[in-house]
Amino acid sequence: MTLPENQVLPEEQMVYIDRYKQMDEEAKAKAKEKETAPTPEKKGFIENKRLIAIMSGIALLVVIGGYTANKIFNKNQPVATEIETPTTPVDTPQVVIEAVPAVEKSADTVAETIPTVESLEIDASLMSNPEELIKELMEDRFVQWYNAGNTQENVDVAYASHDEIADSAAKMANEYDENYISALLVPDWQSKAPLIEFVEKGIIEHRTVLSLFLLTSSGVVSEDKKPYERGYVVDEITSSNFDKSKKTMTITIIGHSYDNEADNRAGEDLSENIDTRQMNPTLEITEINGKAKISNIIFGKVVK
Repeated sequence: MTLPENQVLPEEQMVYIDRYKQMDEEAKAKAKEKETAPTPEKKGFIENKRLIAIMSGIALLVVIGGYTANKIFNKNQPVATEIETPTTPVDTPQVVIEAVPAVEKSADTVAETIPTVESLEIDASLMSNPEELIKELMEDRFVQWYNAGNTQENVDVAYASHDEIADSAAKMANEYDENYISALLVPDWQSKAPLIEFVEKGIIEHRTVLSLFLLTSSGVVSEDKKPYERGYVVDEITSSNFDKSKKTMTITIIGHSYDNEADNRAGEDLSENIDTRQMNPTLEITEINGKAKISNIIFGKVVK
């Protein structure tokens, strides 16, 4: 993984990455010392070594952000109804993300395990009920996306592959991302900087969660009582406004993310990367062809 030319990371982030690199080097040194150890013990060590190595990779993903996300390929789509957005329009380039080859699976398997765009879309009738709409979006669809691919089938594929877990997770996640993005966002999302940022963060979050799920699903490490997963809770709706003429609703909420870090190794090792603080984002949701789509977002600030 490389940074764009002349890109320099902040000092505090470099310190964080260096710590994971040091952990990886120490793990490799210990592995060399244990070459003559009995097979069962060595197997347990390898599992922990793989976890430490992938933590380094995930830390780099989170720091570098949008520079390494996969490209969601473009399709000819209808132009969304023009609306006024909460932020001043800016000229932004399209997201350029190199495509990741898909994991080989049969067509029947893919059809059964990957939700279709139609099944993920939210009916615009919910726009008459802001509380129900925002919970359906934040607590259901977003949580589904971040945990998409958390299946035993993918665990078997990942551990049978010669790829690193992070690489397997990226390939698997790529199969789901496009459908969730198409179902939940307006067709012209790439023309709006906040939505580009939202997609980049969502892709990285999905890969991170799936990587940690795979690593904590080996079945051979006693500390992993349950595979890793992530969720979201809407604590409060602070304001909502529906503009009937533009078929657009603006909702501000207070909510927070959570995970099951107490049930496995991954959550404990990455706890500083999991922001469980309450935030107050504002979402603009527009009706398009009878479906409720996110048309803009303000990420908000930390509440507490």
